[in-house]
Formats: sequence, C-alpha cells, structure tokens
Amino acid sequence: FYLPNTFSPNNDGRNELFRPYGTGWDTDSYSMRIYSRWGELIFITSDVNHGWDGLMPDGATEAQQDVYSVTVTIKGLDGKDYEYIRAVALIR
Repeated sequence: FYLPNTFSPNNDGRNELFRPYGTGWDTDSYSMRIYSRWGELIFITSDVNHGWDGLMPDGATEAQQDVYSVTVTIKGLDGKDYEYIRAVALIR
C-alpha cells in the first residue's frame, strides 16, 4: 500500500489525481476522506479508481495550494482492518 504525499493537479498530464496504489488489500472495503487544515471534508470516495482531482466539493472550484489530511481505511487480505492517516501537499 502506497499513498503519495504530493500531487499537482495543474493540467500538465502528470500527477493529476491523488489516490493510493498497491496490492494485497480488499478494494471492496476501501474508503478515503480528505480534509482541509480546518477539518472541512473536501473529498470522499469508496472507489479505489476514483482519485481526488484537486477540486472543492462543488466540483468547479480549485482547492488552494495547501497541505490536506488524508484518512484511508482498508481491509488487508489477512482480514485485518487498517487505517492510514497522512498529509498530502497539493501543488499548483
């Protein structure tokens, strides 16, 4: 399981989406939440293929360049629940 610490949704074709990568976990139990530094929920998904594109919840406004908190919960193939809490930097 790998969770990047930076992404740059600036339409240059590289690092446009923020999402985890890896193998060995149950994708049906996946959940990712992204919060602003003030605790506002910015993005939520339970689809591992649906990453955050750097937009605010309205889907039109770009999130500002900043550091956001990420919480990912997954179930490993060993049946155990795992929670990862990380920071991600959005760079424009």
